[in-house]
Amino acid sequence: MKKAKKRHITGHSKPKAGKPGPARDLIKVSPWRGTGAFSIPGITPYPAQWESYLERYAILTLALCDDVQSIETQPYIEVYEDSDRKAHEYTPDFLVTLSNNKELTIEVKSLKYLVIGELDKYIDIGKHFATQGKAYRFFVDTQIEEVPRFKTAKLLFRYITSDISISALEKIESVLTKGEMSISKLMDLADVQLVDVYTLISKRKLCIDWDMPLNDQANISLPNQPYKGLSIEKILTSTKHGDLLAELALGNRPKDKRLLSSAKAGRRYYREPDPFRVICGFSGTTPLDGFTQPARLNRKSWDRADEAIGRNARSKKIDAKDIPDKEAPSKRLSDEETP
Repeated sequence: MKKAKKRHITGHSKPKAGKPGPARDLIKVSPWRGTGAFSIPGITPYPAQWESYLERYAILTLALCDDVQSIETQPYIEVYEDSDRKAHEYTPDFLVTLSNNKELTIEVKSLKYLVIGELDKYIDIGKHFATQGKAYRFFVDTQIEEVPRFKTAKLLFRYITSDISISALEKIESVLTKGEMSISKLMDLADVQLVDVYTLISKRKLCIDWDMPLNDQANISLPNQPYKGLSIEKILTSTKHGDLLAELALGNRPKDKRLLSSAKAGRRYYREPDPFRVICGFSGTTPLDGFTQPARLNRKSWDRADEAIGRNARSKKIDAKDIPDKEAPSKRLSDEETP
């Protein structure tokens, strides 16, 4: 029996002509993972698929950018060579078409794992795209989850598939010709609902200050009067690691060792120590206060759970003999004392 020959894919492979779709269907190839998809009219040619928390919210953020025309997920298969001249297949996460009709390939990653476990791999991929003359960038977790933009994007995404009310748009435009104002004031003057305002922001008809939280007290304006829409380039260069990621996407090994070390350390979820908090500050009581060292070691697991952080310890049972006579519960009447 003849052995089947291994198929080698060379060059750039996209889906067959006809109905648009991903080159790698995540829902079929990874059914055991937390995959999903959603459609955004006018932005996604086919349902945008994601296989991680970061990819899902990356699509969400990119869909709100003024300079993004379309988003394709798992768009094509690219073959690149590593430093040993060995060929590998690579499927990028997104292919984004910009307002100037230029294409941008995007890879979504956690910053820490990008620079620790897969740095050499993505340097080779970056070199390949640079030699091909294709724009290639990284979109990492610290950029996706930057607040307050992240919270605003999650809020607006609820309205991105809503229909625009033409009458509400006309009223709002006539009021905003006077200049920027708060959303609550705009609602009073234009006689519109909050859902109309949020829908128009998500549809890029109105602009806000993305550096401020979004609520009914936030200021709003027409595009460029004075607020501008969200820009993909501004997002990809945000955070202190923006330049490092841009250098890496070109296939260059980062030269700033200090930035590289901080990227490997990952995000800090707690405030760094400061003199007032460490030396003079007041610290709260620990969950194990009141226990001696032997008591801490000998307690059972169900006892230790009572003092876990974030848990309210269950009240201890009180023996009747420890209660003073005046607070002791009434004794059960004997048969002789029963009336």
